[in-house]
Amino acid sequence: MKLNKIFVCEFITGGGLCAGVLAKNLSKEGAMMRDALLHDLLNQVETDNLTVFKCQISTTLDARLPTLNFSVETTVISAKDDPWAVWEGLIKTCDAVLVIAPETDGVLLRFAQLTQRLGKVWLGCSLDAITICGDKLKTYDFLHAHGVSIPTFSWADLLAYANNNLHALFENGNQLVAKPRDGAGCEDTFVFDNAENLTTFMQREKEKTHMIQLFIDGEPASLTMLCKEGHAHLLSCNSQLIENEKGKLQFKGSRINGMMQHWSAFENVASQLASWLPGLNGLVGVDVIVGEKLLSVIEINPRITTSYVGLKKAIVRNPAQLMLEATFNPNFKMPKIKKNVVNVHV
Repeated sequence: MKLNKIFVCEFITGGGLCAGVLAKNLSKEGAMMRDALLHDLLNQVETDNLTVFKCQISTTLDARLPTLNFSVETTVISAKDDPWAVWEGLIKTCDAVLVIAPETDGVLLRFAQLTQRLGKVWLGCSLDAITICGDKLKTYDFLHAHGVSIPTFSWADLLAYANNNLHALFENGNQLVAKPRDGAGCEDTFVFDNAENLTTFMQREKEKTHMIQLFIDGEPASLTMLCKEGHAHLLSCNSQLIENEKGKLQFKGSRINGMMQHWSAFENVASQLASWLPGLNGLVGVDVIVGEKLLSVIEINPRITTSYVGLKKAIVRNPAQLMLEATFNPNFKMPKIKKNVVNVHV
């Protein structure tokens, strides 16, 4: 297939919140990922027989944000616009679609469904993979079936499990985490060390939106992998900078390849997840906890994550070019990569 034009969209900065509040932290993080991706798409190089995909790029921009410093076709979206109508019109003019969007409210899935309906190439995970990974309870069920999950419950199931005695779950210093089922990053995620505070929080209309997970002691980490048809190439293993601010978890960035000493264990996790869920495709992130003897999988992110910002510098390869090559070259072979340590702050 000849790739003439790609529609690239980062949801936050691309107009997804055009009719609402544009949070400074979200737009900053989104812009960092968007700019890194656009830079990589526009600066591909011929090396190790990799194809240079010279194609036009179209994107969208929230009217409240600064003009892009890239040679791309940019459509500005304001409060009076319907972003989904704009995106659909632009997707129709392109061959392929590459989106950075959260699973929240089914946004990522909706983009994938729209792309499929319009008969364009979706540069991402399959609908089934997004459906599973976009719901943390479904992710838990999937991981549990393969024996690698950590205790995770809906609010009703937690009450039943505890036989209405939540206090027992906090014995021996145990903590529980409440997080949105379809959230991204540390969005609306809290840690509790007693039953009263957890109950108060969940009864504030959180029973249907949030799930409960056992807090696992260890170092928060993540891995980035390039997936294709049940196989995974580990690109980086990262330490995550997560702070507990009065019980609310805040993501502050990551140290790309800050977990290099665990490369073999991370590589094994990447290989297992890709084989269990062959719908994982393209660039995928996985959140894990590194304990003394165990690597616990917390979440699977079926999309580009913030770690992408430092990925090119870390691997000394163009990750966007690798993704396109893996998608369009049936004989793709992963070239050797570097393992540099790179700090990414948000």
